[in-house]
Amino acid sequence: MKIIMGDFLMLFSVVTIVVTLVFITQGWTLDKGSAQQTGLVQFASKPTGATVEVDQTTLYAKTNTKANVLPGEHEFKVWREGYETWYRKTSVNAGQVLWLNYTRLVPKQKTIKTFNAFENLKQTKVYPNQEEILALNADANGAAVFSVIDIKSDTPKISTLNIPSELFTLITKSAEIPDTPETQFLAADQISIESFTSDNNHVLLKQTVDGVANWILVDLDRPNESQNLTREFNLNFDQMIPISDNGSKILVRTGTDLRRVNTTNKTVSAILVDSITHFETYGNDVVGYIQKQKDSDKYSAGIFKLNETPVIVKKDLVNPKIAVASYYSENYLHVLDGKNIYVLKSTEWPTKQNTLKLSQTITLPFEASVLQVNQEDRIIMASLKNDTFVYDLETDKHYDITTDSKSEETKKITWFDSFVMYGFNDGQLTIHDFDGANKHPLMDALEAFPATFSSNNKYVYAIQATEDGKYTLAQLKMIID
Repeated sequence: MKIIMGDFLMLFSVVTIVVTLVFITQGWTLDKGSAQQTGLVQFASKPTGATVEVDQTTLYAKTNTKANVLPGEHEFKVWREGYETWYRKTSVNAGQVLWLNYTRLVPKQKTIKTFNAFENLKQTKVYPNQEEILALNADANGAAVFSVIDIKSDTPKISTLNIPSELFTLITKSAEIPDTPETQFLAADQISIESFTSDNNHVLLKQTVDGVANWILVDLDRPNESQNLTREFNLNFDQMIPISDNGSKILVRTGTDLRRVNTTNKTVSAILVDSITHFETYGNDVVGYIQKQKDSDKYSAGIFKLNETPVIVKKDLVNPKIAVASYYSENYLHVLDGKNIYVLKSTEWPTKQNTLKLSQTITLPFEASVLQVNQEDRIIMASLKNDTFVYDLETDKHYDITTDSKSEETKKITWFDSFVMYGFNDGQLTIHDFDGANKHPLMDALEAFPATFSSNNKYVYAIQATEDGKYTLAQLKMIID
């Protein structure tokens, strides 16, 4: 009998322990004598090793860390010595995960260095991997000079990119001295840096001369192997987006026709869609587009996978903008038209018939002209001048952000990373979270040029003006040694 009773007590203890562990792992806790399910909050910061406070209670572990928190509204603080405190007040839901994993701590004392003076900088564009910057400068004669700025190390290094001049249409300049030959050069004002391929080894340049565009696919490792695609295909291209890692396949708009070109075997496809005014891509095989409706001044929004049938998903639009996205196994086409954002989604991309259904219509407080999604495709942003509207698909919350700049030329707010945005307020590069919180001016910067984090998140880079009218690369240290 004693043996049986002992076995029973042991079994009861094991069952109790198992039930308790399941109870804990599923986020249940005892609060004032009753069981209540908590929510899980995940914390991460750049830099790591920061202290976390939940409602003025300090967690034992530093970032990156997590905590079970009772449902309801809470105040969260993340701080580390030498940095500004990050703060957020938000709700936690039972049985759900709240991701506060995007904290960027800003140093209280800002260390800024400058490098590489440029005489007349025209444009800069950051490589997708955030390890280099392509710069277009004009020399004293207005000729284009291409430079690659390497920002992988603590000290940026600059090198000249020599692209064969015969790929471009050159300007002939008469000699100022009699009996001396004419000179030819590439005018910097005619060039724009369009887009990189995902392998970071190719970039599309557009040269516009008398309203006619030359498109050049530049091989950044082997510039002599670069191609003038306008001449190669004898077509006038209005828009180009690479759909392969190395630029061998590119979607192009010729007038109002969408086609696909292969830069390796020099082939061009039949018309994929006609009457289009703009297109966007997702990955290398999904295309969203805006199409002019026949016998009408209205537009339609469509989408398709390459080698599948194009499908119209929204008609009778006045001035649409689109963004193609995919978030947590749901595929999206967001359509902005005036004050409305139409959110269409499906678990599958359309093939022969429309699978994207209207999920919701978001009404904006203003008529937006720009539509963007963040890098994770979770957050929608619409903006017009100093007004920005942000909607979070994950939490079903929206935020109105107004830029308090006095400048009439304030550029739109754009993404710094997946959750942090930046803009320029009266000559100051300023960052804030996607909801407008944790706003910090970083440094003087020119809004005509993009800013970027370095790939290791240690620095922020932007372009500043010098006292003598030149341009310089500014480096702000974000992670204190």
